[in-house]
Amino acid sequence: LVERDRAAAFFADENGGAQALICSEIGSEGRNFQFAHHLICFDLPLNPDLLEQRIGRLDRIGQSSDVHIHIPYLEGTAQQVLFHWMDQGLQAFTHPCAVGHTVFNQFKQTLNLALENPLVSADKLYNDTAQFRALLEAEMQTGRDRLLELNSHNPDRGSAVIEAVRAQETPEVINEFAELLFDRIGVNQDYHSETCFILRPSEMLLTGQLPYLDEEGITVTFDRTTALARDDVHFLTWEHPLVQQALDIVATDTNGNSAMIAVKHPELPAGTLLLETLFIADCVAPAHLMADRFLPPTVIRVVIEPNLADISASLAWTGFEAEQLTVSTAALPGILESQRAGIKSMLAAAKRQARTQCQALRETARDQAQIMLTAEINRLSALQDLNKNVRPEEINHLLETRSLTLEAIDQADIRLDSIRVIVAA
Repeated sequence: LVERDRAAAFFADENGGAQALICSEIGSEGRNFQFAHHLICFDLPLNPDLLEQRIGRLDRIGQSSDVHIHIPYLEGTAQQVLFHWMDQGLQAFTHPCAVGHTVFNQFKQTLNLALENPLVSADKLYNDTAQFRALLEAEMQTGRDRLLELNSHNPDRGSAVIEAVRAQETPEVINEFAELLFDRIGVNQDYHSETCFILRPSEMLLTGQLPYLDEEGITVTFDRTTALARDDVHFLTWEHPLVQQALDIVATDTNGNSAMIAVKHPELPAGTLLLETLFIADCVAPAHLMADRFLPPTVIRVVIEPNLADISASLAWTGFEAEQLTVSTAALPGILESQRAGIKSMLAAAKRQARTQCQALRETARDQAQIMLTAEINRLSALQDLNKNVRPEEINHLLETRSLTLEAIDQADIRLDSIRVIVAA
């Protein structure tokens, strides 16, 4: 299996990879080669579905060109008869053949006789096959649910979803973020190709194991086109388990959740001490309630002055890269100790301000949950009057879900995630 993976990856590599891949029937299943445009069948399978599988390795999402199918055969042989039967009878090389297996079962015996006697004309077999295929396809068309098809896809809504996915992916943002993230948690990143990287755990890895990341490493990409063309490459998005686990490490590890910094900033008078806090508004609820639809984990930033006023609205978050001053680490504990009582009061004020903002989040989330879940309950109740298949248990389940969701939102609270003491010099 590993050798086949390596062979497929070598074929998929556009820079210096193999120009052709020769494989047995196993190549017709599982792996996708939509980056290739030519398929050569040195033999043809009896079952048309197997041929459909072969073509389907190339003719799929991500294919940017017509697929050119090449069928070499010797005249006067069974291979020629099989080719003409599939071409003239099934049109298997130019159209999808959904009825191929049924047609094959119908003409299996006649086809075998023609293959045993390739020098005898098989025109009648080709014509009969074509007529039977056309009849089956006409029956399929008659059985289509037009109403279902018309309502199964809304182009405007679909386009909006696609645009939302593209906006969410932001490959350049996650690429830059992941590079910094992996460097901080101890994952080595090596260049593989123009759009691919190799990730390997280092000796400084902060955790024991990350999903899919072993000693040999994995090849990753942030480019959707590359990921579609190469099954062996992991497509890193915000939802990928490796990225999610790495984010969890950063979010839960105590490293870096407290800091102290000295800055020279034009908006901060010398001698000013600020307390910057980040709180997380959390709604703890069973997963099946999906309460995060209404109140996802939300960051609440509060910046407190010595007079206990919140100035987060006027002082945007910044890393102070340009304004940071180099201060002896030995001097910092003394500053903290001298300001301990004031910092405690500022922290208490920050918590009060964060809880006020959390209350507003709870009220908004509660209104959204009430409206959405009540509308669903009303819809199902109205449907029950027309359709007795709607069971009372379904409505009761929604009523219970609404009650538990609202209760969970009401109990949502804040937790202190990180704190930074800023001293203006």
